[in-house]
Amino acid sequence: MPSELTRRGETGHRRASIEADAAPRGRILELISARFVGDRRGVLLIGSPGVGKSHVAQTIAVGAHRAGYRVLVRSVIDLAGDFAEAEAMNKRRELVQELQRADLLVIGDFGMRLGSHSAEDL
Repeated sequence: MPSELTRRGETGHRRASIEADAAPRGRILELISARFVGDRRGVLLIGSPGVGKSHVAQTIAVGAHRAGYRVLVRSVIDLAGDFAEAEAMNKRRELVQELQRADLLVIGDFGMRLGSHSAEDL
């Protein structure tokens, strides 16, 4: 089970959206600095399969970790599995409390089908 999660994107929180395949290098470097985490802002990376969204997200996560933030990286499928397991064990509240300890949550692979390991399966 994961150990951390944030509540980014809630009402009142600003969120930035960038196209991963068209993102200027300076914008990505700014995100890697993780200032947005301290500002309690979220980021949404969007783009076609294979343009580097996951790579950019992982790089941002590393930058946030190096800046001293607690970071959790999960695929949407793994996160759903975590919740299913917690629900089955009657530990959903504990999971949510555990997840809320992260400063940054990176959720990837929204378009992937259960059991798939490839973006071509979208």
